[in-house]
Amino acid sequence: MKLPATMSLLLPSTGLLTLVFAFSCKPPPKQQIPSTIEAPSSSASCLEKAPLPDTMPTDLATVLVAEHEVSDDPVAAGALSCPNTTIMSARTVGVGASDVADVVQVYCLRNSKRHGPFYGYHAGVRVTEGRYRNGLRVGLWTLRDLQGSGFRRGYFVDGMRHGTWLSWHDDRTLAWRGGFVCSKRQGIFTWFQPTGDKLQEGSFVDDRRDGQWTFWWPNGQRKEQGLFVQGKRQGSWNQWDEDGKASKRSYDSGEALP
Repeated sequence: MKLPATMSLLLPSTGLLTLVFAFSCKPPPKQQIPSTIEAPSSSASCLEKAPLPDTMPTDLATVLVAEHEVSDDPVAAGALSCPNTTIMSARTVGVGASDVADVVQVYCLRNSKRHGPFYGYHAGVRVTEGRYRNGLRVGLWTLRDLQGSGFRRGYFVDGMRHGTWLSWHDDRTLAWRGGFVCSKRQGIFTWFQPTGDKLQEGSFVDDRRDGQWTFWWPNGQRKEQGLFVQGKRQGSWNQWDEDGKASKRSYDSGEALP
């Protein structure tokens, strides 16, 4: 079953972008947990806004979405406070799986557009929290997985992801971190194992891998290292097996050479 567009907590989109931006962020070899992400200005369009500062504090508690029980009628229960000139509304959204409970969305409407705070509840727990302005997602959002306790957190600008985003595993260790410019991955991205060891790291340009990339085996040993050009492997790549034995492989426009 195709999920509705409002189910952004499950399927965030990335869109297209022609802007090339060098987003620099270098996470440490072992993860630290950021607790604050600074908001961008809301006075300009997404393309005019600078990326968010790279911050890596250590207090995870401040980024966890709060768990709240919700009644059968969240609107009557006053689940959120709507701005003036708006009305509170709610809807139930199926998630397409018989063994997964539906999601109850609670939000404010102004002129038939979402405007103000937005909560999503699943099995009595708040799994999504953010804000809309004139029908577009804006500001800081927290999105929790429905079939686990992992979650993502970052900023939307004019309905697009913009700036530093972070994602956590179910055990609340950092899963990945990276930057977006108007919903396009841009700059350094790093994926982590629950142990804190890196799985892969490299740069994106216009949502495509571009530049030096390194991949690791689950045991922490390097697996591959080489260059991507516009999303395709290029040139000579160094490779290692899980025991550290080295070899090389050459590529041209993503095709392995004999």
